[in-house]
Amino acid sequence: MCEMHFYRCMTCNTKWTFYKKLASCESSEPEARCPSSLCMHVGNQKRPQKKECEACQHKRELAESMQDYSDDEVLQLQPQKQQTGGWYGSGCGGGGGGSRGGA
Repeated sequence: MCEMHFYRCMTCNTKWTFYKKLASCESSEPEARCPSSLCMHVGNQKRPQKKECEACQHKRELAESMQDYSDDEVLQLQPQKQQTGGWYGSGCGGGGGGSRGGA
């Protein structure tokens, strides 16, 4: 016996069916499917569960990795600015020593 799960992508509204083999399934092959009379429907086909499809998931992960890469570049550029004296307290007579009065 197999389970049939119904899903709808939250981003692109694509609908698909996911088959899950149960331990009681006669066939041990992962790609083999049971006849429809032996499949158990999980959830309502008219109201599928919300889940991200593989295409949208891949696009999102790619965009996130590109964002992480650009964030890493910004972090690598910041120490270079510190070395050239672009930040407070660089020790080049900028007066960032902490004394407030001039007596």
